[in-house]
Amino acid sequence: MYLAFYDIEIDRIRTRVADKLLRAGLERIQYSVFFGPLTDTQKKKLLTDIEKIVGDLSKSNFLLIPLSPTNIENAYHCGETPPDWEYLLGKQLTLII
Repeated sequence: MYLAFYDIEIDRIRTRVADKLLRAGLERIQYSVFFGPLTDTQKKKLLTDIEKIVGDLSKSNFLLIPLSPTNIENAYHCGETPPDWEYLLGKQLTLII
C-alpha cells in the first residue's frame, strides 16, 4: 500500500499527475492525497511517468510513501468523512460512500 501526495502550483501539471495516480488504481482520499496498492511494475511505471511530468519544475513536489498494514490500521482520522479503510485495504469488496 502506498500514500501519494503532491504540491504542484501549475493546474495543468497537477491535473496530469492526479490522472496518472487514478489510472494507476490509487484512490483519492483528499484533493491532493491518494492511497492504494501498487505492484512493483505499477510503481516503477508510475514513478517514471511522474518524473516525466513533474521533472525539475520549481515549486512542485511529489511524494510516494510505502505503508504497512499496521501503519494503516493505526491511522487516525478527524473530520467529516473518514476514508473507507477496509475497502482500501482489500478487506471489503464494496466501497461505501
